[in-house]
Amino acid sequence: MSTPITRPKYLQNCIGSFVKRCGVFVALCLVLCWLTIASVQAQTFKPAFDSAPPVQVDNAFRQQAIGLMLDIFEDTSGKLSVSDVRSALYARQFVRSVKESPSLGYTSSAYWARFSIQDIRNLDRNAAGDPLFLMLTYASTDLAELWCTDAKGQIVLQQRAGDHVPRAEWPDTYREPTFKLTPAVEMCWLRVHSSSAIHFPLTLSTQQDFFEMRLKDNALQSLYFGALLVMVVYNGLLALSTRAWAYGSYTLFLIGYGLFLSAFNGIGFAVIWPPGLPWNDAFTPFFMTFAGVMSIFFATSLLDLRNTAPRWCKFGNVIAAVFLLHSGALWLLPNGVATKIVMLGAPFWVVFLLGSGMFLAAKGFRVAQIYICAWFVFIVGTVILIATRFDLVPINPLTLNATQIGSVIEFILLSFALAYRIKTLQNQLLDSVRAESAALNLAAQAQTDSMLANARSETQKANNAALQVQAELSRKDAELAQKEADYTKEQLQQADKMASLGQLVASVTHEINTPIGAISSSGQSIAEALSDVVAQLPPLLRQLDSATSTLLVELLQQANSPKAAISSREERALIKKVTEQLETAGLEHPRQKANFLLGFQAHNAIDKFLPLLQHPQAEQIQQAASNLSLAMRSATNVNVAVERVTKIVKALKSFSHFNIGTEKIEANLTECMETVLTIYQGQTKVGVEVVRNYEDIPPLMCFPDELSQVWTNLVHNALHAMNHEGVLTIGIRKENDCAVVSVGDSGCGIPEEIRGKIFDVFFTTKPAGVGSGLGLDIVKKIIQKHNGRIDLQSEVGIGTIFSVYLPYKV
Repeated sequence: MSTPITRPKYLQNCIGSFVKRCGVFVALCLVLCWLTIASVQAQTFKPAFDSAPPVQVDNAFRQQAIGLMLDIFEDTSGKLSVSDVRSALYARQFVRSVKESPSLGYTSSAYWARFSIQDIRNLDRNAAGDPLFLMLTYASTDLAELWCTDAKGQIVLQQRAGDHVPRAEWPDTYREPTFKLTPAVEMCWLRVHSSSAIHFPLTLSTQQDFFEMRLKDNALQSLYFGALLVMVVYNGLLALSTRAWAYGSYTLFLIGYGLFLSAFNGIGFAVIWPPGLPWNDAFTPFFMTFAGVMSIFFATSLLDLRNTAPRWCKFGNVIAAVFLLHSGALWLLPNGVATKIVMLGAPFWVVFLLGSGMFLAAKGFRVAQIYICAWFVFIVGTVILIATRFDLVPINPLTLNATQIGSVIEFILLSFALAYRIKTLQNQLLDSVRAESAALNLAAQAQTDSMLANARSETQKANNAALQVQAELSRKDAELAQKEADYTKEQLQQADKMASLGQLVASVTHEINTPIGAISSSGQSIAEALSDVVAQLPPLLRQLDSATSTLLVELLQQANSPKAAISSREERALIKKVTEQLETAGLEHPRQKANFLLGFQAHNAIDKFLPLLQHPQAEQIQQAASNLSLAMRSATNVNVAVERVTKIVKALKSFSHFNIGTEKIEANLTECMETVLTIYQGQTKVGVEVVRNYEDIPPLMCFPDELSQVWTNLVHNALHAMNHEGVLTIGIRKENDCAVVSVGDSGCGIPEEIRGKIFDVFFTTKPAGVGSGLGLDIVKKIIQKHNGRIDLQSEVGIGTIFSVYLPYKV
C-alpha cells in the first residue's frame, strides 16, 4: 500500500470531516434519485380528450423521437388483441404521453402505444417509395408487436421483435427491436409485454439515416469492445505472469462488465449467445452481479482494505456474499424481481466503492485518490444512461453512450492506479530487503567481533588453546571464502544474463512496436474504409436489386478465403488472360477490372461475377467492395499482430527467469535454444540467415536456466562477430553418449594468437563499455558444472564454430 502523505493532525481531521459530509451528501443524492425514478411513471401521462398529433414526414424529414406523439393504454389482463384496442370501447381509454421516452417500470401488464403518420413526401423525388424505420431503443424488451393500417383502415403490416422472438422473425437484424414501415401506413399500434422494465423510447428514421446510424453504431461498438478485449488480454497476461490477484480480479471485472453491457444493449443476444435460450432474461442481472462482485474483490486487493480499512473490508465482503447468493437464486426468479433485487443492492455497492476510496483518500493514499476519480466518472456515466431511460435527460449519442465513455475513462484510471500500486509494493519490498541486509551485516559484524575477543582471551590463557582457536578460525575463513566465491559466481552469472537482457531491450521493444504499429495502421485503415462505406453503401444498396446484392456478398466472401501463393510471373499471365476475356465481353477498362477480380480471387469465376462489372453502378460497386475487403484484411492483420506480441512476451518472460537450482531436471535443448532465438528475432530477421540443423535427441538432465545463458552468450558473440550480417548456424545432435550443441557464424574468425585467452576472465576484444570479458568465462564454468566440454573451430575470414558436449550420464 502507498505510504500516507505526512500532514498536520488538524488538516487530516478537516479532510476526514469533509469526506464524511460528502458521504452523507452522496447517500442523500441516491435517495432522491430513487424517489425521482419511482415517481416517473406517474408523470408519464396526462388525462386528455384529444389524441396526440400525427408524425409529419416530408422531404426534409430525417429522424425524430416520437414519444410526445403517442397515445398509451394499459392492458392489465395482457390478453387484448389489436381488434379489441381498435374498438370504440378501448380507443377512448388511450391517454396522451407527456414524455419523449415514456417509462412504465416493472409490471405484469401489457402496454399499447398508438400513433399516426402523415407521409407528405414529394412523389417526383422518389422519396415516398422509401420505407421508414421505427426503432425501440431498449434491447431488454421481451416482446414488441406492431400492427399498421392504411388510409382505409385495413391492416397492411404486422411485425414483431424482442429478445423472446427468434432473430429470423425480426424485420431487421439491428441489435435493438426495429420495424420497417411501408409508405402506405397511416395508423400504428405497438404492443409491448416484458418481464423487464417497459419503456417506449421510439425513434422514426428514414432508410438512409437508419443505415448511416447503424453503420456508425457498429463501428463504435466494435472499437469499444475491441479496446475492452485488448485490456482483458493485456491484464490477463499480467495476471498470469505476476500471479497478482489484483490483476486477476481486475481482468474478471472487465470480462463481467463487458458481458453485462453486451446483454444490456442487445449485442449478446444478436452476436454472442444463440437466441431462444430459456435463461436469456437472467443474463443481464447475472453479469451485473458478477461484475459487482469482481469490482469488490478488485477494490479490496488494490486498496489493501484488510490492513488499511478492516471495517470497509468486512462491509464489502458482506455485499459480495449477498451478491453471490443472489447470482445463484436469480436463475429461479422472474427477470423483473431479480433485477429489482440487484438495483436494491446497488446503493450499498456504490457506498462501498466510493466510501472506502474517500476514507483512504482522506488519509493521503495516492492510489485511493486515483481510484475514487475512476469510479466517480463511471457512476456518473451510468446514472446518465439510467436517466435517459426515464426521460430525465435528453437522448443523444453522448447520453446513450455515457456509460461506455465513463467506463473507458474508468478503465484507464484504474490501470494507472493498479500500476501505481504495483510500483509501491516493489519499492516497499526493496526497502525491506535493504533493511534486512543491513541487519544481517550488523549481526555478522557483531559475531566477528565476539569471536576475535574470545580468541584473544584464549590466547592469553594458553598457547595451545590459542593455536586451536587459530586453526578453527582458519577453517571457518576457508569455508566463508568458498561460500563468497560461490555467491560471487552466481551473481556474475546473473549480472551477465541481465546485461544480455539489457542489450536486447531495444530490439524487443522494436519487435513489439512493429505489431503495435500494424494494429494502429490496421485500425486507421478500418476507420477510413468504414467511413467511405458509410457514405457509399446506403445510396448504392438502393440502386441494386436482390440478385446483384447477393453477387456482391458472394464476392466479399470470396475475398476472405485463403489466397493461393503465386509468383509475379504467374500473376502477370493471369491478368493478361482475364483482360482478354473482359475485352471479349465488351467491357471498358478491362485491365483495371482484371486487377479487381484477381484481388478478390474471382478470376476463375468471371462469368459468375460479370453482371457486377456490367452494372451501371460498376465503379461504385468496385469501390465499396474494395473498402469492405480492406477492412476485413486489416482486421486479420490485427489478429496476426496480437499473436506475434504474445509470442515475444512469452519468450522474454522465459528468458528473464533465472534460478540456479541444486538439482538437475529434464530439459529439451531444442526448446531452450528456440526461446533464445525468439529473443534475438529482432536482430536476426534483417541481414542474418538462421540455419537450424536439429536432430531429434532425448531430453537432458541439466540446469536449463544456466544452459540458456550459455546459448545466449554464444549467439550474441556470433552476431557481433558477423556485425549482424551473414549466416548463423545452430546444430543439435547426439554423438555417442553426449548431446552436442553447436553455434557457428560466418564472421571474421578468431586469430590464432588469442584463441588460448578467450576463456580467461575479463578478456575481451570488444571496445570499452561494450564487453565485460565475463561471458565466455561463465560459459566455460557452466559447462564444467555439467561435466561437459566446449570445443572451438575458427578460421580468419571464414567464421567460427563453438561446439558444446554435454554427457547424458555423469
